[in-house]
Amino acid sequence: WQQVFAEAEKQTVTGVLFSAVSRLPEMEMPPVSLLATWLAMAHRDNRANASMSNILSATVGNLESLGLHPVLQKGHAAARFYPEPQLRACGDIDLWFPGGERAVADNLVRKSGINVVSTPDNGSCYVSDSTEVEHHSRLIEIHNPFHAGLLRELNETHPPVKVNLSATLTVSVPAPIVELIMINAHILKHCLGVGIGLRQFCDYAMAWRALALPDPATGKAAVDPGEYIEICRRLG
Repeated sequence: WQQVFAEAEKQTVTGVLFSAVSRLPEMEMPPVSLLATWLAMAHRDNRANASMSNILSATVGNLESLGLHPVLQKGHAAARFYPEPQLRACGDIDLWFPGGERAVADNLVRKSGINVVSTPDNGSCYVSDSTEVEHHSRLIEIHNPFHAGLLRELNETHPPVKVNLSATLTVSVPAPIVELIMINAHILKHCLGVGIGLRQFCDYAMAWRALALPDPATGKAAVDPGEYIEICRRLG
């Protein structure tokens, strides 16, 4: 159990795994001392998520009040696909801006006295309330110029949608099929760069379950799996 716990920490899925472990029959649970530590870590993730929601609400609200249209990518948006969103570990805040809005957003943040630096992927980042915020010009991280037309078409035919992440937090996120492709492409980026972890696979599995499988209530899915797979094929 100690090894499982250590690996969960390394893979940043401590809270998610605690949700499963806490459902085991009592005789199969980890030792009480380890379970207590695990519970404390789950509470930490819960508090971090609440704090992230507050920071995100303030950040997005401020940008929208200035006439910008930030779209939340991955991270806190992906948490909504989990049975217990508050147990998904927080990372940074990733925001995409349409058109030339990213440069405008960067300048507005600089004018508020915050240092904004450029990133290698043609984005920018800064720290707000001890949280790293990244601004992106690309919604889907695929840089092949031969696919630019298809990506532009996807963004135009499937515009962002508003979702409620909590009772007090409503944000724009990519349209369902775009969001699924975005999470998939992000996994590819990790595979080619810093490496892939369980949290990325969990995000993808939960997003697929929520978006590509039929809703039990309506019998319909937000994403047509056949259309999705065909787009993935065209994007290579």
